[in-house]
Amino acid sequence: MKTLIRSIFITSLIVSVASCSDDDVNGATGSSAGGTKVALTDTQISLFDVNSDLSISLESNEGVSITGVEVFDGTGATKQGDATVSGNTATFNSSALTQTAGAFAFPTDEEGVTSPTGSIDIEMVYAISGGNLSSASANGTLDVVNAISFTQEVPALKFNDTATSNVLKYETFTLREDIIDEISVTRRLNKTGAEVPLTGFEIEKDSINFADAAEYAGFAKGDTLNYTFVVRSGVLTDTIKTSVRIVPQPFGGGASGTISSDITRNKLDLSTGGTFIDGDDKGDLVFEAPQGIKATDDTTPNVQFVLLGVTGADEYGKYNDVEQAKIDFDGGAQLTTAQLLKDQIYVYKLTRDIGTEDDPRVVDVYGTFLVGDITVTNPPSTGDLTDIVLLSKENYIAVQPAP
Repeated sequence: MKTLIRSIFITSLIVSVASCSDDDVNGATGSSAGGTKVALTDTQISLFDVNSDLSISLESNEGVSITGVEVFDGTGATKQGDATVSGNTATFNSSALTQTAGAFAFPTDEEGVTSPTGSIDIEMVYAISGGNLSSASANGTLDVVNAISFTQEVPALKFNDTATSNVLKYETFTLREDIIDEISVTRRLNKTGAEVPLTGFEIEKDSINFADAAEYAGFAKGDTLNYTFVVRSGVLTDTIKTSVRIVPQPFGGGASGTISSDITRNKLDLSTGGTFIDGDDKGDLVFEAPQGIKATDDTTPNVQFVLLGVTGADEYGKYNDVEQAKIDFDGGAQLTTAQLLKDQIYVYKLTRDIGTEDDPRVVDVYGTFLVGDITVTNPPSTGDLTDIVLLSKENYIAVQPAP
């Protein structure tokens, strides 16, 4: 599902120099002329700031003063209004810049369709007293951006995975404080579900924490949760949307190894594909003649496996759900030894220590392996030599531990 978010474009301040250009003063870039410097201080507002005072910084040398500032559009052809000068600052109201019905409206590539976000080129023509110039001008760009945006999205959730941090975050922005009246959030299941209101969201910034299983309780693998966030200021609204897919908990990256009747490599680690010599305490499976496998410990086997009813590399590639592997293992005939045929697929269960010395952790791991090529050769000194390729992948089910 494509995420629908308006992008926020931040355009750097463009300066038109009437005489010469100085370095930044008070963090704003401006134009210098006749011992004065003028710069647009507020260079970004939200689409809700249709009646907000914008600041222009003024600087002059001794004996020189700025007595007035007129605000024009970027071409200098249309006067937008007069700024009010007070000391080293001039202010004008953004309402002079709104295009239609008290709202911002910028043209788009689609004919007849406008956008409430965009950039406005501004020319500031100012009068000078006491210097060698009577007037000068400075140019700037004012960006009108969204009042709400996502700061962190969650494209997908692993089903029932409450152990992984998945937090959908947003924030709001306005130049004027307290002009956002409310925020509403709804969730829709898939394409045809009803919009369900969600409550308890703060206006300035908040989040949805999917580590709380209640956020997606009752949904299924393959579902898509569509979220809509709407903020309102008077009659103006701003909307952002995002979608979160619920996917199975997958296996890891996978491994490939060859278990053999050769006693120097007749034990196999399913997690890495590594092989070991007979007698080594490493490995999950050991070769069983004539072309099979068995658990490395017959008394208390660490690994058990179940034959699936599907075969082949295509089915193995599509089988990527740890929870389904547990279901198939629990519901099947559990084995500790088997003679293998090419293209068979097994699911297995074993216990692994995935912790550290400081944080010991033992988990039940579920995995699957595909029987690849089985090769029998006849070395002159040792008789038949059997090699069996096994492709494997595994993982544990990520569920938040009880507090």
